[in-house]
Amino acid sequence: MITRPLNLLSRLKKPSLRFDVVALFDIMVVVFGFTLLSSRFIFAPGITIDLPRVAADDLVGIRTDAVLTIGANEMLLFEGAILNFDNFEARLEDYFAGRTDGALLIRADRSISMETLMEVAQLARAVGVERVQIAAVPAPAEEREFFESGR
Repeated sequence: MITRPLNLLSRLKKPSLRFDVVALFDIMVVVFGFTLLSSRFIFAPGITIDLPRVAADDLVGIRTDAVLTIGANEMLLFEGAILNFDNFEARLEDYFAGRTDGALLIRADRSISMETLMEVAQLARAVGVERVQIAAVPAPAEEREFFESGR
């Protein structure tokens, strides 16, 4: 062998079988960081709403006095007029003036934010609307299966 003439074999150190704790600690810190950054915990102020599980056949309807349709870009369709939030409150107040038991049906698609729905509900409450119902359209079968499977 090549190490015998110079006796290099005696100068070689055997590899240590000792476990390096510092390397393990570094790996654990990196894994902990990824875990924190990829968690789904979100701390944000808001309203907690406990929604009941209702089948499409069990949805109840109430007699509504007015129907509000919320379109894209927060376009409001109310009583044949296209409105925005600036003139919607006055129009809603005129419509419900003198009514004691008023209900407003809100039709909105999935692109409407919760903030927009809450703003409309607050405007309706300020005007004196007693009840607000959000129109529920059953989701297609593929979407129901997707959300029920928990993916």
